[in-house]
Amino acid sequence: MISARDRQKAVELITEAVQAGARAVEACKCLGIAFSSYLKWRENPQSEDRRAKREFGSNPRSLSSEEHQAVYERSCQPDVCDLSVRQAFYALLDKGEYLASESTVYRILRHY
Repeated sequence: MISARDRQKAVELITEAVQAGARAVEACKCLGIAFSSYLKWRENPQSEDRRAKREFGSNPRSLSSEEHQAVYERSCQPDVCDLSVRQAFYALLDKGEYLASESTVYRILRHY
């Protein structure tokens, strides 16, 4: 989302460049905005962004903090702590213990 102040500044910069002889389309490319956006902003630079603001919730399939902690603590146990993550994952899998996928174990251990 681009603030109204930044839009106004972009319009001023592009207008300045056009008055100096540059093409508006090229000036927009330099700022990384679409020419159509510039045209809209030029008409009303103070307007707010009308795109819907969306907040993403947590994934319902994600592990809880207790499950994260269980994976971390199990990975620190003496029987697997000296193994690589891959070796530890498959050693636990051979014992019938499955706490999370291998990539999730990597992600959890990277976090700590």
